[in-house]
Amino acid sequence: ADDISEKSILTHPKVYVSINVCKGNVNINGWNRNEVRAFVDGGSKVDFKVRERGGDEQLPVWVEVIGTGKNEFTVRNRNRSGSGVGVVGGSPGCVSGETIELDVPINASVKVKSLVSETTVDTVRWVDVENSGGNIFLNRISNGAKAQTYRGNVTIKESGGKMTMETTSGDIVAYKTESNDIGDFLKAKSQGGSVTMQSIGQRDVEASSVSGSINYIGKIANYGKYTFSSSYGVIGLAIATDTSCRFTASYGGGFSSELPLLDIRKERLGDTTSLSGRIGEGNCTLSFKTFNGSIIIKKLLKEKPEIAGNILPRENLFPGFKFTPKITQ
Repeated sequence: ADDISEKSILTHPKVYVSINVCKGNVNINGWNRNEVRAFVDGGSKVDFKVRERGGDEQLPVWVEVIGTGKNEFTVRNRNRSGSGVGVVGGSPGCVSGETIELDVPINASVKVKSLVSETTVDTVRWVDVENSGGNIFLNRISNGAKAQTYRGNVTIKESGGKMTMETTSGDIVAYKTESNDIGDFLKAKSQGGSVTMQSIGQRDVEASSVSGSINYIGKIANYGKYTFSSSYGVIGLAIATDTSCRFTASYGGGFSSELPLLDIRKERLGDTTSLSGRIGEGNCTLSFKTFNGSIIIKKLLKEKPEIAGNILPRENLFPGFKFTPKITQ
């Protein structure tokens, strides 16, 4: 059909695939072929630009997916009177369409940059997604991930390696992640949403939010480093009774723990309370900071609830937690 475009190319098993998206729902899946397949429905024509070749057979090791022809779209802005006006966006080479699909080798690395996109990436080696707007869902990423969106949620599950997630007005959920190497980390940052983590395998964990809550469910690893901060939200942990950590806390609300606290030192400075001590022998480090929120530590009885479904609706991601409503401007 005139509004459908499909193309494929043989590549190296560890090919690097990059794509610049104007607008559309993007689905990227790993498969057991040394081939990249691109499919666009209801938008631009699709083509490949081989940036680099390598290996004994000189197969493409860097492939850029590009759009040709119809690669513009209309967005709605508001003028001073409040009425909507149409603005044409897009850039040369960007891909646009109602549906954009890529099949890539399972050992591929993928780079996605988009203006407006609902982006899902499943079963690849490494991924970097940057959206101006739209949700990001990453699943079974074997060796590291970066995800950034300005308006949307970020979800990563059943993945390993170094991970960085950031959103301005959405929520972040990380579930069943693991460390591939010593020094692997997980860093999550949201301005107006919540950060929820369960069954995290990395030993270096940072989670922060300005107005949302921080939720951590699972084991705290020996010799790990965990840093949680929220300016106005609650920091809640459900951790095992055999946790062994030294901790420091600065808070403007309250502090409660179902686990015994030892060697307590407490000091009040204006509206802020500083608290330090240890849980168990103190093999790891815990750091809490919240200006107006409270810190709550509970015993981990079982690692429930589990994340269910996909990124939409987000209430189904993590039953039992109330997510902060998205900020609108």
